[in-house]
Amino acid sequence: MAPRHNWTGRLLFSVISFVMDGRRFDTEALVSPDIEEPMIGSEWMRAHRCLWDFYGSQLYIDGEPAVMLSQRRKLRCRRLYADQDIIVPARQQIEVPARTTLLST
Repeated sequence: MAPRHNWTGRLLFSVISFVMDGRRFDTEALVSPDIEEPMIGSEWMRAHRCLWDFYGSQLYIDGEPAVMLSQRRKLRCRRLYADQDIIVPARQQIEVPARTTLLST
């Protein structure tokens, strides 16, 4: 599948290819510096007949088990982007217009 790109400011919509357990998938994806890890949407899961066994901690894609990677960690702010130049004096706390990265965990 040929790559398609649509840049909309900070977000890039593109068709990407990835391999999971030797199977190749071509899929539309959202690429952004604000998203640190891949997330599977419900439409993609429906298109690939996914079954999520929460009790058994297993995801099936097109009837085949998929590798599950889980990261157990505390939620924390790892990166903050200021929307403009800001000077924060030492040992001071101020409110600034900003955004953070999106984590799926």
